[in-house]
Amino acid sequence: MPDGHGWTVSVGRLVAQASYLFAPLLTSTVVSGVVLRYNLMPTLARPIDGGTQLRSRRLFGDNKTWRGFVCALIGCSVAVAIQKYAIGDRAGSLAVVNYRTVNVLIFASVLAAGSTLGELPNSFAKRQLGVSPGCGATGVLAPFFYVWDQIDVLLVIWPLLLFWIRPNWALVLVSVLLVFLVHQAVSVVGYLISARTSMFH
Repeated sequence: MPDGHGWTVSVGRLVAQASYLFAPLLTSTVVSGVVLRYNLMPTLARPIDGGTQLRSRRLFGDNKTWRGFVCALIGCSVAVAIQKYAIGDRAGSLAVVNYRTVNVLIFASVLAAGSTLGELPNSFAKRQLGVSPGCGATGVLAPFFYVWDQIDVLLVIWPLLLFWIRPNWALVLVSVLLVFLVHQAVSVVGYLISARTSMFH
């Protein structure tokens, strides 16, 4: 059985690998924050659902826009290009994807689409329950939706990543915990720079 030091090294390596793998998502979040803060690309600030309603309620709401997807695509493309061309083999064991063979545009598009699609079921459920965009659920379902809010992107991205890697359960678990924690920090920063209307939801 590994000693305490061995476990620390193993967990640290997993955290580093998950951080490197999902660094493009963090980059896209930074791009999105800047774009929202200064209202850039306003013509793309159109809702993905086009105003469509079900039971007199919007499918996803005004916060899920084409601008958000474009921001994700730009951020992921820049980050994946850096990982492949600027960092390359120097990443060593941190890279769980073979960036030598990765097509930057395809891989970045999958990450961007996965992050966008991953948020839509959550938004749909909240709209149908009468929860306004940018607000958290209340009542008995509040804890469930709070956790779902933090990790929803991974529910789509991980299945898509199976085309490139076969992760072990530990890497998936660590990535979920990492994204959950990072999302808290991103929410606080987004609120402080006026890119979000609430600190936690």
